Amino acid sequence: MITQFSNSLAKKLSKHEQSKINKEIEQLLIAQKELLKDLSEIYFKALRVFGDYDFLRKQVLIDITDFETYLDERLFWVPSSLAINLEYPGRLYNSLQWFLSPRKWLQTMQSLLVEVRKNQLKCAVFTMFLILIFYINIQLKSHLNNIRKKVEKVYTDKLHYTFQVFLANIISAAMIPLCLAFIAYLLSSLDIQENFTRAVGAGLQQLAISFFILRFFLKMLEDNGIAQLHFSWSIASTQYISKKIVWLQFIVFPSFFVIYLTANVNNTIHSDSLGRLSLIIFMLALSYCFIKAFNNHNSGLQGYIKQNKNYWWVKIRYLWVAAIITIPFVIIGFALAGYYLSALELQQKVIITLRLIFIAVIVHSLIIRWLSLLNRKMALNNARKKTAAHDLPPQDAIILEEEILDISTIN
Repeated sequence: MITQFSNSLAKKLSKHEQSKINKEIEQLLIAQKELLKDLSEIYFKALRVFGDYDFLRKQVLIDITDFETYLDERLFWVPSSLAINLEYPGRLYNSLQWFLSPRKWLQTMQSLLVEVRKNQLKCAVFTMFLILIFYINIQLKSHLNNIRKKVEKVYTDKLHYTFQVFLANIISAAMIPLCLAFIAYLLSSLDIQENFTRAVGAGLQQLAISFFILRFFLKMLEDNGIAQLHFSWSIASTQYISKKIVWLQFIVFPSFFVIYLTANVNNTIHSDSLGRLSLIIFMLALSYCFIKAFNNHNSGLQGYIKQNKNYWWVKIRYLWVAAIITIPFVIIGFALAGYYLSALELQQKVIITLRLIFIAVIVHSLIIRWLSLLNRKMALNNARKKTAAHDLPPQDAIILEEEILDISTIN
């Protein structure tokens, strides 16, 4: 290539100029070769640096995991705050002033409006989605009335009606929790400097979950709802549980909101004072509901014990009843003694356990309903076969009666 370039210039330039240009080109090629050599060395050095960085990053992640395990094993029994003393009312008063500050709540509203303006498309889509849910909820009311009439009749009752009512209850109970969750999403996307506003978003997120679960359970327990009509729960039990949940939600919602709001604030003073008080109030309300449920005949627990008194877990009921009633007071004792993080962790475990029990009760009731419908269907078929057997000869009637089945025969 260089030779061709030199030949093309030979016709236009003198020999002196040609030799000068050739020297310059050779120097440039040598400089290019040295530059490529330096770049190659820098590239391999960078590869070694990145390799060392990846190794160190993996070591740091391993150390973080080990440290988390260490904290989980030992921090649970380490005091995280001061025990309740004479200075606690003063700290609580300061936290209440901080929490009820009009300036902070006004700032939160302004930040929310700013986020709404930034996310106008998302807000419009969410509004349309809410309108759609509201329209579906209105349309489902007539459909639920038709299902209620069919479930009340033996010949038209089907299991899929229960799942349809479940879906309708989910849609009906989801509107307000969805609004709270969307507001929490907008507030959580704010700058980290707006600590109080982001903490409000965290509190609303937990509030939305609790609100949805309790509203869904109340939908189940309403008159001629799933609990009474589909699961055959007694009217007294459903009304008693429904009244207790209605009363309890006025304590659960504010307590959960304050607990998780203060837990997400950088300043732990508010969590140790106002958050701790909310945790104690919630645990006291929960223990009160447990005690009333075990002592009231309308709660359904006494009837369950009488019906299943031969089972071993019913025979030791005094042990697990005492344990269930004691757990909230243990958590309160942890909070009073200064082990607030431990109490908060135990409270979360209790809430998860209650939600799992709630799901287990629904699944158990669904299985019982499925078996009841299956047994009812077999009973109707058996009745038809027995009616048909009367019109047959004796030998054919015996063969037909042998085909009669029920749940115990299949088992």
